[in-house]
Amino acid sequence: MNAKRIVWGGIAGGFAFFLVQGVVHSFVLAHRYEILRQMGHIKTDPRVPFFMAAVLVVDLAVGIALAWLYAAARGGLGPGPRTALLVGLVTGLLYGVPSFLAHFSWMQVGGVVSMWWSLDPIVGFTVATLVAGWLYRD
Repeated sequence: MNAKRIVWGGIAGGFAFFLVQGVVHSFVLAHRYEILRQMGHIKTDPRVPFFMAAVLVVDLAVGIALAWLYAAARGGLGPGPRTALLVGLVTGLLYGVPSFLAHFSWMQVGGVVSMWWSLDPIVGFTVATLVAGWLYRD
């Protein structure tokens, strides 16, 4: 595996994931978040200082991990967008579906918010892996 390409592809993929999350949380769910804030179901300010910077760092790490999984899967599944799509979808589903079930079952944020919290990693991981796979070369 080409470690340098894994890191660079992962950084690009992680940034793509960060952008997907930005669209979901800043545009799709912004109005619902405001309602949930007014109801007292979510905080007005984050507990973590420099929250957006922390999210970016975590997303970059996720992107690098997804790039590594893509590079590892190339041997058995072959190189290309199909493999990247499969790796992204499988990892996104592994994260997104159980979290949707937990959020929907236990949190007072509503089904639409829970659904988007689930779709966010499914779409984001897939986009991140496609970007990382596009940049990866042995």
